[in-house]
Amino acid sequence: MAKKPFLVLFGDDVSLNGNGPLMAEQLVRTFKKIQKPLICLYKKPKKELSSYGVPKISGINGRLAKITDIVEKPEKNPPSNFALVGKYVLTPEVFYYLRKEAPHNGEIGLAFALQDMIKDGKEIFGLETDGEWLECGSKEKWIQSFLYLAQMKKKI
Repeated sequence: MAKKPFLVLFGDDVSLNGNGPLMAEQLVRTFKKIQKPLICLYKKPKKELSSYGVPKISGINGRLAKITDIVEKPEKNPPSNFALVGKYVLTPEVFYYLRKEAPHNGEIGLAFALQDMIKDGKEIFGLETDGEWLECGSKEKWIQSFLYLAQMKKKI
Protein backbone atom coordinates (compact mmCIF):
# COMPACT_ATOMS: atom_id res chain seq x y z
CA MET A 1 0.00 0.00 0.00
CA ALA A 2 1.14 3.55 -0.71
CA LYS A 3 2.90 5.25 2.17
CA LYS A 4 3.35 8.55 0.41
CA PRO A 5 1.01 10.90 -1.44
CA PHE A 6 0.29 9.80 -5.00
CA LEU A 7 -1.18 11.16 -8.21
CA VAL A 8 -4.37 9.73 -9.72
CA LEU A 9 -5.02 10.45 -13.41
CA PHE A 10 -8.18 9.15 -15.09
CA GLY A 11 -7.53 7.65 -18.52
CA ASP A 12 -10.57 9.28 -20.12
CA ASP A 13 -9.49 12.85 -19.25
CA VAL A 14 -6.93 14.61 -21.41
CA SER A 15 -5.50 17.97 -20.43
CA LEU A 16 -3.64 20.47 -22.53
CA ASN A 17 -1.34 22.93 -20.90
CA GLY A 18 -1.64 25.98 -23.14
CA ASN A 19 1.47 27.99 -22.26
CA GLY A 20 1.92 26.82 -18.69
CA PRO A 21 2.47 23.66 -16.69
CA LEU A 22 0.19 20.65 -17.12
CA MET A 23 -2.78 20.32 -14.75
CA ALA A 24 -1.08 17.47 -12.92
CA GLU A 25 2.04 19.58 -12.41
CA GLN A 26 -0.07 22.40 -10.98
CA LEU A 27 -1.68 19.96 -8.55
CA VAL A 28 1.66 18.54 -7.40
CA ARG A 29 3.13 22.01 -6.82
CA THR A 30 0.12 23.06 -4.76
CA PHE A 31 0.04 19.78 -2.82
CA LYS A 32 3.66 20.31 -1.79
CA LYS A 33 2.56 23.58 -0.15
CA ILE A 34 -0.66 22.42 1.57
CA GLN A 35 0.03 18.69 2.20
CA LYS A 36 -3.70 17.83 1.95
CA PRO A 37 -5.66 15.78 -0.61
CA LEU A 38 -6.19 17.91 -3.69
CA ILE A 39 -8.64 17.62 -6.60
CA CYS A 40 -8.46 19.32 -9.97
CA LEU A 41 -11.43 21.64 -10.62
CA TYR A 42 -12.64 22.96 -13.96
CA LYS A 43 -15.26 25.66 -14.39
CA LYS A 44 -18.25 24.54 -16.49
CA PRO A 45 -21.64 26.08 -17.28
CA LYS A 46 -24.15 25.08 -14.58
CA LYS A 47 -26.42 23.46 -17.19
CA GLU A 48 -23.65 20.91 -17.94
CA LEU A 49 -22.83 19.92 -14.35
CA SER A 50 -25.40 17.12 -14.09
CA SER A 51 -22.82 14.84 -15.75
CA TYR A 52 -20.08 15.38 -13.18
CA GLY A 53 -19.10 15.27 -9.56
CA VAL A 54 -19.53 18.84 -8.28
CA PRO A 55 -17.85 20.17 -5.14
CA LYS A 56 -19.42 22.39 -2.54
CA ILE A 57 -16.64 24.81 -1.72
CA SER A 58 -15.73 27.40 0.89
CA GLY A 59 -12.73 29.45 1.85
CA ILE A 60 -11.65 30.31 -1.67
CA ASN A 61 -8.11 31.68 -1.79
CA GLY A 62 -7.23 32.57 -5.37
CA ARG A 63 -7.66 29.30 -7.26
CA LEU A 64 -7.57 27.10 -4.14
CA ALA A 65 -10.79 26.20 -2.29
CA LYS A 66 -11.70 23.95 0.61
CA ILE A 67 -14.18 21.27 -0.45
CA THR A 68 -16.96 20.77 2.10
CA ASP A 69 -19.00 18.22 0.16
CA ILE A 70 -19.20 16.47 -3.20
CA VAL A 71 -22.48 15.98 -5.04
CA GLU A 72 -22.27 13.27 -7.66
CA LYS A 73 -24.12 14.26 -10.86
CA PRO A 74 -26.55 16.79 -9.37
CA GLU A 75 -29.84 16.86 -11.27
CA LYS A 76 -30.47 20.48 -10.31
CA ASN A 77 -28.95 23.22 -8.17
CA PRO A 78 -25.28 22.18 -8.35
CA PRO A 79 -23.39 23.52 -5.30
CA SER A 80 -20.76 25.31 -7.43
CA ASN A 81 -19.88 25.86 -11.07
CA PHE A 82 -16.91 23.47 -10.92
CA ALA A 83 -16.66 19.91 -12.18
CA LEU A 84 -14.23 17.44 -10.66
CA VAL A 85 -11.58 16.53 -13.21
CA GLY A 86 -10.04 13.05 -13.03
CA LYS A 87 -6.78 14.36 -11.62
CA TYR A 88 -6.04 14.11 -7.89
CA VAL A 89 -3.17 14.12 -5.45
CA LEU A 90 -4.25 11.85 -2.61
CA THR A 91 -2.82 10.61 0.65
CA PRO A 92 -2.72 6.94 1.68
CA GLU A 93 -5.63 7.35 4.13
CA VAL A 94 -8.00 7.27 1.13
CA PHE A 95 -7.50 3.49 0.97
CA TYR A 96 -9.20 3.07 4.36
CA TYR A 97 -12.28 4.79 2.94
CA LEU A 98 -12.18 2.95 -0.39
CA ARG A 99 -12.21 -0.41 1.44
CA LYS A 100 -15.41 0.63 3.22
CA GLU A 101 -17.22 1.64 0.00
CA ALA A 102 -19.90 -0.59 -1.43
CA PRO A 103 -19.88 -0.72 -5.23
CA HIS A 104 -22.23 1.70 -7.03
CA ASN A 105 -23.27 0.32 -10.43
CA GLY A 106 -20.44 -2.18 -10.20
CA GLU A 107 -17.76 0.41 -9.45
CA ILE A 108 -16.14 1.64 -6.27
CA GLY A 109 -16.50 5.38 -6.51
CA LEU A 110 -13.60 7.54 -5.47
CA ALA A 111 -15.96 10.51 -5.06
CA PHE A 112 -17.94 8.56 -2.43
CA ALA A 113 -14.78 7.73 -0.49
CA LEU A 114 -13.81 11.42 -0.59
CA GLN A 115 -17.29 12.36 0.67
CA ASP A 116 -16.80 10.02 3.62
CA MET A 117 -13.42 11.56 4.36
CA ILE A 118 -15.01 15.03 4.44
CA LYS A 119 -17.79 13.77 6.74
CA ASP A 120 -15.08 12.48 9.09
CA GLY A 121 -13.55 15.95 9.27
CA LYS A 122 -10.67 15.37 6.85
CA GLU A 123 -9.64 18.41 4.83
CA ILE A 124 -9.79 18.11 1.06
CA PHE A 125 -9.03 20.97 -1.29
CA GLY A 126 -9.75 21.77 -4.91
CA LEU A 127 -7.58 23.70 -7.33
CA GLU A 128 -8.92 25.50 -10.38
CA THR A 129 -6.15 24.77 -12.84
CA ASP A 130 -5.04 26.47 -16.03
CA GLY A 131 -5.25 24.63 -19.31
CA GLU A 132 -7.92 22.82 -21.27
CA TRP A 133 -9.79 19.70 -20.26
CA LEU A 134 -10.82 17.29 -23.00
CA GLU A 135 -13.13 14.47 -22.07
CA CYS A 136 -13.12 11.05 -23.68
CA GLY A 137 -15.59 9.14 -21.47
CA SER A 138 -18.28 8.66 -24.12
CA LYS A 139 -18.18 8.13 -27.89
CA GLU A 140 -19.46 11.63 -28.51
CA LYS A 141 -16.94 13.31 -26.20
CA TRP A 142 -14.12 11.15 -27.55
CA ILE A 143 -14.98 12.19 -31.12
CA GLN A 144 -15.19 15.86 -30.12
CA SER A 145 -11.81 15.66 -28.39
CA PHE A 146 -10.26 13.74 -31.29
CA LEU A 147 -11.48 16.31 -33.82
CA TYR A 148 -10.28 19.17 -31.63
CA LEU A 149 -6.81 17.64 -31.38
CA ALA A 150 -6.74 16.77 -35.09
CA GLN A 151 -7.40 20.39 -35.97
CA MET A 152 -4.71 21.82 -33.70
CA LYS A 153 -1.85 23.43 -35.58
CA LYS A 154 0.80 23.01 -32.89
CA LYS A 155 2.07 19.76 -31.43
CA ILE A 156 0.90 18.70 -27.99
